[in-house]
Amino acid sequence: MAVGEFISVQCDDGEFEAYLAQPAGGCGGGVLLLAEIYNVNHWVQDVAERYAAAGYNVLAPDLFWRQEPGLRMAYTPENQQKGRKLALNLDTAQALHDLDVCAAHLRGLSGSNGKVGIMGFCLGGQLAYLYSATADPDACSVYYGTRLQEMTEKATELKCPTILHFGEADQGIPVSAGHEIDRLTADRSDVTVHVYADAPHGFGRFGYPPHREEHAALAEQRTLDLFARCLR
Repeated sequence: MAVGEFISVQCDDGEFEAYLAQPAGGCGGGVLLLAEIYNVNHWVQDVAERYAAAGYNVLAPDLFWRQEPGLRMAYTPENQQKGRKLALNLDTAQALHDLDVCAAHLRGLSGSNGKVGIMGFCLGGQLAYLYSATADPDACSVYYGTRLQEMTEKATELKCPTILHFGEADQGIPVSAGHEIDRLTADRSDVTVHVYADAPHGFGRFGYPPHREEHAALAEQRTLDLFARCLR
C-alpha cells in the first residue's frame, strides 16, 4: 500500500503544503487530486493513497493556504459552514495558477512520463473542470462540482478527455447542469456525463455519509479506466 506525506510546493508568491502519495514501484503518470470544502483531510489522503496504489503519483494541494494554511477539517456541520465560507472567498484565478505549479511538480518527479490527470470532488470538482477548460491536463474526472450549473458553457472549452459525475438527488448541483453539459458536448466523444440514480451530493465519499457504495465504486472504476487510457 502506498504511504503519502505532506511536502512543500513553491510558487511565485509563497509556498504551500500538498499531500504526495507515490506507488511503491514508481510510475510514469501523475494525478492532481482536488479536495472538497473540507480540504486535504484524512479522507482525501486516503483517496490519494488509493490512486497511488493503482500506480499513479498523486498530489493533493492545500486549497485554502492563502486563507488558513494547513487546514484539514473533519465532517461536522460547523466545518461545513466554515468550508463553504472559505470556498466563497477563494480566489479562483490564483487557485488555478497554483494547479499549474502542482502539475509541473508532478511532471518533474523522477520517472514521470509528463502526463498529468486531474480529479476533484465538490469544490475540487469545480476547480478541476475550470482547469481543464483553461490548461492542458491529459484527463479530467469531475465529481459533483459545485456551481457547475453557473458555468455549463465552459464545457465547450474542455481541452482533454473528461468525465463528469452527477448525483440525481444532489440538492446543490441540479442534474440539469449535467444534461446541459451533455447537450453542449454532444459532438465530442471524449466528454462524457454520468448521472447516478438517487445519488446525493457526496455519494463518492467512501466511508463517510452520504456515501453510496455501488455508485462510488462505479464512478471510481470509470475514473481509473479514463486514467489508464490517458496517463499510461
